[in-house]
Parts: sequence; C-alpha cells; structure tokens
Amino acid sequence: MSAVKSFLAFVSLLCSFSPAFAQSAQVGTNVHDHLLIKEARRAQGEIVLKKFEGSPYLNDELLSATVSTEKLKFIPVPMRYNIADDEMEYLVEGLRYLLDPDPKIKRIAIGKDVFVVARERRYGFYQLKLEGDLSVVAKLVVNLRPQNDLMGIPAKYSRQPDTYYVMLKDGTVNKVSNVKNFLALLPDKKNEVGRYAKDENLSVGNYNGLIALVTYYNSLVAAN
Repeated sequence: MSAVKSFLAFVSLLCSFSPAFAQSAQVGTNVHDHLLIKEARRAQGEIVLKKFEGSPYLNDELLSATVSTEKLKFIPVPMRYNIADDEMEYLVEGLRYLLDPDPKIKRIAIGKDVFVVARERRYGFYQLKLEGDLSVVAKLVVNLRPQNDLMGIPAKYSRQPDTYYVMLKDGTVNKVSNVKNFLALLPDKKNEVGRYAKDENLSVGNYNGLIALVTYYNSLVAAN
C-alpha cells in the first residue's frame, strides 16, 4: 500500500468517528478531501508566519512515526510533535498535514518517544513514561512570549517542566496531589500500596515517587 493510500485510509477512519463528518455525509459532501486541503494550507502558513526564538516542537527534526488505532497500524510517516499547539505535524509525499489528538488513536511512536491520547476531561497528547494497568504520562508544556515589534524582540518559545498524570486503562488521566488521592484511583490493592508508600516514605509529588508507586501497583496486579 502506498503512503498516500495508507494516509487516506487513516484520515477516512478518523473522519468516520466525527459527528461533523457524519452530518455532512448525509448531504454527500466529500469532507475528508476538503479537510486534507484545509489542514495542508494551515500547516504551511503557520511555518513561515513569523520568526521566533526557541521551538514549539519536542524535536525540530521530523522522525519516522507509526500511528496505531485499536485495530489498525499505519505505515510510518515523517512526524514531529508541536507541543505549543498540541498536534502532530507530518509529511506525506511532500505535503504537510496536522493531526489532532483524536481519542480513537491508541498510540503514536515517534522515534523513541511514545504518545497516547487522553479520552476524556484532559483531552490531548501525552508522552508515555510508564505503561501498565496503571500508566504514568506527561503533559509537555511550552510557553510563548509574543513578539514585540516596537522593541524588535522576536517571539520566543520556552520549554516548561512537564506535568505528570496517572492514566487508567480506560484512557482517562488524573492529576494526583497526594498518596490518598492516588490510592482512591486504584480499583484494588489499596492497602498494600498504602503500606508500601508509608514504609518507603514515597510521595506522588515527585516523579520518582510516582513511578515507584505505579510500578509497585502494577507488579501486584501482574502477580495475581
């Protein structure tokens, strides 16, 4: 299957889950062809819009990426993650397109980085840090300082600290501020994990503590 055919199949699949697509399909409008043109124009326009310092991307280089849904895995395309706009930017035969975090996407692997999509309240792409019955994911953050034409100061993107969340198997993500809140998310093993947190003096307020608690919980589940 060519890159274009695979790409069209992918877009068609995503559009089939869209209420707007379903409504337009009733009147015979070829929506996914229209959206391909619209997205390509928007991406190309944004790239040359303004000069800026820093970068809105996790990596400026486009790397080979694989997109997977629950049932399908598409052939790799060059892709990079735009943190500032929370969208994937990718190329198909010289044309540039944008991919939003559709909940039907199971994962996107870009080089060594893996991204998943939150299914509900905290919609968006999240970088997968630890995978299991419970997963740890990170929301990447970039701030934009607007350009100042009067002072001749260009816009500047600045990477901020990542924010960590616990992702449940249903794809929902939760920010936990303390061990009590963390234990409330667990469907089982609350007592065991609570004792472990106390014995090891672990906190979910730091990355290593959160990783340790999630890893321990997953090990308990795997042992059963």
